[in-house]
Amino acid sequence: MAEQFYGQFGEDRLLADMFRDGGAGVCVDVGANDGVTGSVSLYFERIGWRCVLVEPNPDLCARLRRERASFLFEGAASAARGTTTLMLAEGADLSHAVSSIEPGARDGIRRQGLTVREVAVATAPLDEILEQAGVAPGEIAFVSIDVEGHEAAVLAGFNLARWRPRVLIIEDNSIFFGNGLRGLLERQGYVRFRRTGVNDWYAARGDAVAGERPEQAYRTSMVRARGLMIRRNLSDRLLALPGVGGAIGHVLRSLRGQSSD
Repeated sequence: MAEQFYGQFGEDRLLADMFRDGGAGVCVDVGANDGVTGSVSLYFERIGWRCVLVEPNPDLCARLRRERASFLFEGAASAARGTTTLMLAEGADLSHAVSSIEPGARDGIRRQGLTVREVAVATAPLDEILEQAGVAPGEIAFVSIDVEGHEAAVLAGFNLARWRPRVLIIEDNSIFFGNGLRGLLERQGYVRFRRTGVNDWYAARGDAVAGERPEQAYRTSMVRARGLMIRRNLSDRLLALPGVGGAIGHVLRSLRGQSSD
């Protein structure tokens, strides 16, 4: 029976090849969405891995409980324990994909012709979430972080020296200059070695998964991926056009959804 993968840009297929000979492992999916669409972790759950899922959207959490068997933290991974407001985008298919807890999210969502529903959500450092899930330091194969601009805050609550995941996959929607995380992660012993779509891949320095020349490998994969980002930037400009942005947004979200299937 053929293997079934779900990742938006083939991340789970690449990870499966990377860790194929290591047996069942542990993975962490921060911004788990509905647990199926574009999921980096679903394939691994189905082959017996332990997965930790983090998702603040209560509607998506309801589906996660139906579709997935893994540990779920309903809330946002962040720098500290507390509560915050999730700007939940509504009004079109797949609109939830641009929901965010970042300042200024409301205006960005409305520019796309969508409405905003405010939802109070819990926050907790990823360190605490992993402890709740019973994860032990050193056993995490990979962590995927897709949190619509909140990546730095997630890393602020995640002690890499303690947990030492082998691979980090972090969304970066910037065009040319990066999201500012490269230097932070290099100081903690992680180097970039691959880019898929809008995601940068990091590995612990010296780990075989990064290859012998990680930065060279990153540059090669980055060229194609940045082309995708330029196209997305152009689409965002179209979304901001008065009167037609909402209609264009509906078409683009539909196309992005199809690319995730």
